[in-house]
Amino acid sequence: MGEDLAIGLDGMDRAQIVGTEMKRLAGSDYDFRFAHRNYGYKVIVEKLYHINGTPREAFVPKQYITQTTIAEDETFLKALALLSVPKA
Repeated sequence: MGEDLAIGLDGMDRAQIVGTEMKRLAGSDYDFRFAHRNYGYKVIVEKLYHINGTPREAFVPKQYITQTTIAEDETFLKALALLSVPKA
């Protein structure tokens, strides 16, 4: 659901999405379970799109971040910079 929210806000120009490409799900998936088993399977049952017609799995944020270190959260720092919040 988080991906859907991010893509919806991006499509309405209501937010700047910061980060990397998402899970690249090919649509809305549903879980199915086997009776009397502890496992099941997922099936994509609905194709989802950005409001501009781009398939959801092709969405890449305009504020794309390439994480280069584990010493800092570069995505968070970029978000703070966009909000003009000084780094602590």
